[in-house]
Amino acid sequence: MKKGRPLVRLSNTSLQLDVMGREAQVTEQLNFLRNTQMNMETNRLNLRRDLLEINLQISHLERRLAQSKSLVAKGVLAKDQLAEITSNLDYFKARKVLTLDRQKQENSIRKLQVEQLEDSATMLQKNLQFARKNLDNLLIKAPVSGYLSELNVDIGESKSRGARLGQIDIPNEYKLVIRLDEFYLNQVQRGMTVVVELESGKVNATVSKIDSRVSQSQFQIEVDLPKHTHSIKRGQSIDAELMLGGDKNDALLLSRGAFFTSSGGNWVFVLEANGDKATRRNISIGKKNQNYFEVLSGVTLGEQVITSGYGNFDQAQQLKLQ
Repeated sequence: MKKGRPLVRLSNTSLQLDVMGREAQVTEQLNFLRNTQMNMETNRLNLRRDLLEINLQISHLERRLAQSKSLVAKGVLAKDQLAEITSNLDYFKARKVLTLDRQKQENSIRKLQVEQLEDSATMLQKNLQFARKNLDNLLIKAPVSGYLSELNVDIGESKSRGARLGQIDIPNEYKLVIRLDEFYLNQVQRGMTVVVELESGKVNATVSKIDSRVSQSQFQIEVDLPKHTHSIKRGQSIDAELMLGGDKNDALLLSRGAFFTSSGGNWVFVLEANGDKATRRNISIGKKNQNYFEVLSGVTLGEQVITSGYGNFDQAQQLKLQ
C-alpha cells in the first residue's frame, strides 16, 4: 500500500449541502461587492461631472463679471444685472466647496465600505475552502506506505465521527503497548529505558507515550522499538523490563521474596560475616518491579539477606544458623 492511495469514499449529505450553501453565500457576497463598486464608481463619475459643470459656470460668470463691471462704469449696463452675476458667481463657488467636501467624504466612506466587503468575501471564501477540504476528506487515502492489515468498512454502513476504519502496518517499525498497575503511574516518565527481550536477544527501547487514563486499576504506556527490528508480528506478546528505580548498576537491589509478607519491607534478617548468625535490621525500600526491590538504606553492597518467609520467627531479633 503506497501513501496517498484511495481506500474508501464516504458520503455525507449534510456536508455536501453545507458546501453548496457556502458557495451560494460567496457568490451572493461577490455579486453584492461588484454592484456596490459599480454604484460607487458611478457616483464618483457623477461628482466629477458636477465639478466640471460648476467650474465651467464659474469661468463664464467670472468673465461676464469682468465685462459687466466696465459696462456699468460706462453707464451702459444696470447695476442690478451686475449684482445678479455676482450673486450667481458666489452661489457656484459655494456649491463647488460643498461638492468637494461631498467628494472627499464619499471617497472615505467608499474606501472603508469596500475594505469591509472585501474582508467579508475573503472570510467566506476561506470558509468555503475549509468546507471543500472536509468534502475532499471523505475520500480516505493511505496516510503512510505499508501493509493494509485491517479495513472495517461495508457498503452502506454508517460511521460515526472518529470511528476506526482500519490499520496500516509500517514494515520494521513497531511499538509495544504495556499495561501497568496504577501504583506506578507517577513513577513512569517519557524517555525511560525499557529492556525488551526478543528472539534475537535483549534490546533497549524507550517509553514514547503515557496514557494516564486508568481502567481496571491499570494504565497504558507505549514503547517505541528500534527500527528494523525483525521477527515481530502484530499482537505478539513480548517480555519487557522497566526499571523504575534506574539502571541496575546505579541502584542497590534486593530480590523479591516471601519475607515481604511478614516484614512489609520494613526490616530483614542480614547474615553476619561468619555466616552462622543473622541479625534483624531495619531497612528502607523504594521503587520495585516484579523481580527486585530498590534498597534505599539499612544494608550495604555485598551483604547477604534472607529473603525467604519469616512466619515462624518474625518476633526474633537474631537467628542462629546451622
